[in-house]
Amino acid sequence: MTAKTLLAVMAAAFLAAAQPAPAQTPDTAALMARANTGDTAAMVSLGLAFYNQARASAPAGDDDDDGDDDAPIDPNSPAAKAVFWFRAAAEKGDPAAMFSLGSAYLDGVGVHKAPAEAIRWLTQAAGKGETRAMFNLAYLYAGNEGVAKDAAQSLRWYRAAAEAGEVVGMFTLANKYHDGDGVPKDLREAARWQRAAADKGYAYAMLSLGRYYAAGEGVPKSTDEALAWYRKAAAAGSAEAASLVQIQTQGRAAQPKGR
Repeated sequence: MTAKTLLAVMAAAFLAAAQPAPAQTPDTAALMARANTGDTAAMVSLGLAFYNQARASAPAGDDDDDGDDDAPIDPNSPAAKAVFWFRAAAEKGDPAAMFSLGSAYLDGVGVHKAPAEAIRWLTQAAGKGETRAMFNLAYLYAGNEGVAKDAAQSLRWYRAAAEAGEVVGMFTLANKYHDGDGVPKDLREAARWQRAAADKGYAYAMLSLGRYYAAGEGVPKSTDEALAWYRKAAAAGSAEAASLVQIQTQGRAAQPKGR
């Protein structure tokens, strides 16, 4: 899950009634009026409205919104307007705005890509408890998006995100304990974090926890528990889990009944 994905989720959830259009809608006009008085929540919402408009108007397959090369960025474009309002709120100390501004620098949305600036704003957001920023820092320090790999920093931020309740951070930390990636291999700790993520409804964690029970990794081996978690994962949308449910139930049906 990249910064772009996280920010897109936020944008998609913003003001479902607002339609991307060149002219201001009443909602956008009202937000603009509040933002111009220094209302940081309105600034963030306005930034998301423009971001959503930029994503909706981008050509298919265009993921950078003007920020991937040295071409001048149109200051009147929705993407640039989104960055303007994210920056205004970020400079007032709003952690969601800091996250969004860092994500813009990471993805080249309304600005030219600048990983160092992305890290600067994401670090400030993470310091204020923004869990999405923690996860993105962990992702960057794992050697992604042109950032030099720093395994200790990556693990630090994955753990911070997990401990703050960020579900993908929990899942990632569980996998690190399972594989011994940057930490001593510890199947019980892996199972603990998988369960924490699964309890929050994360389908991948439910599927992994089912596999742990099937293999007896970090938990007592139990085909019944494995099947129960596969079913939960399938209900949460995992096609792989649905296939495992089918295989296991067919296998049970084929077993001879006891007398």
